[in-house]
Amino acid sequence: MLGHATNTIDQKGRISIPAKMRSKLGPDFVASRGLGDCLTLYPADEWAKLMEEISTLPEEEREIVEDFYCYNASTMNLDNQGRLLMNAELRDEVHLSNEAEAIIIGRYSKIEIWNKSLYEERRRIASADKVREIRKKHNI
Repeated sequence: MLGHATNTIDQKGRISIPAKMRSKLGPDFVASRGLGDCLTLYPADEWAKLMEEISTLPEEEREIVEDFYCYNASTMNLDNQGRLLMNAELRDEVHLSNEAEAIIIGRYSKIEIWNKSLYEERRRIASADKVREIRKKHNI
């Protein structure tokens, strides 16, 4: 799942997921709050991996991380037209409630749905110099 698209959010809170990304999600997937105020869609196997990794944390930290990811998470699927019906609580939490469109980002093993202005601000921070600095720091 790579690339991005800007798609409209209809009055019912539905957004179309690009065909090139939707095939990787599978029939059922998990929608959860993501890091950085976005809605994240995880294929079922990626969600299971994340939960397994979280389960190895010490109890107090595990509960904090589980609360973050699981509080508004739900198993979902797309309708016959490839649209996701975003629940109202998650839309509120990630600043999409009053938006007419959102940016959909493919992040290799997951999809993120962002408020357009919040993501544009985030992109301004991610300059080529900053990326070079991070890669150099971690030898990648």
